[in-house]
Amino acid sequence: AGLRQQLAGGGLASVTLFDIDRPLSADITDPADPDKKIRVVGMKQARHRGIELAWLGQLARDWTLAAQATALDATTTRSPDATEVGKRSRNTAPLAAAASLGWRVPGAAGLTWNNRFAWSDKKAVTGDESVLLPAWWQLDSSVTWRAPGRHALTWRAGVDNVLDRRFWRDAPTTYWGGTYLFPAPPRTFRVSVQARF
Repeated sequence: AGLRQQLAGGGLASVTLFDIDRPLSADITDPADPDKKIRVVGMKQARHRGIELAWLGQLARDWTLAAQATALDATTTRSPDATEVGKRSRNTAPLAAAASLGWRVPGAAGLTWNNRFAWSDKKAVTGDESVLLPAWWQLDSSVTWRAPGRHALTWRAGVDNVLDRRFWRDAPTTYWGGTYLFPAPPRTFRVSVQARF
């Protein structure tokens, strides 16, 4: 369920509530061969409950802000492994937030400087929460210039992970049960141009 509201000051705010039961796969011992494991869809289940808040609007004449925050209670409710029941679902953060601040540069028509900050709380790597990824944050920065004209070009240049921070970002579980640890990409420079016809 959700609510979206245009505010008197010109901003757009939204609130979303969710409650989702997710069937998951799990490995169990093969009844025909105790030395083997078989993967069964639906043997595990997780419940994801939470709230997402978002706001988009103009702070001042040349400043815009887009902000979002999520609180998530992701819990394993059924599993062949009893140590996982009641624990946090893998690769889910109980809290996460992001904000993007844009500045239209005065005197430079079409030029915008944008900075984005993202933060995530700890994530469980294992089902029993014995291994956790630490909380992390990242800052990205970019400039965009939209040239005037009917068939205008849009130029973009940016830097992701400006401070070149090193951290583990995600720990997804594959369909066959393996878990991968994904590090954050190092500082990355990007340039692009887009034509409108």
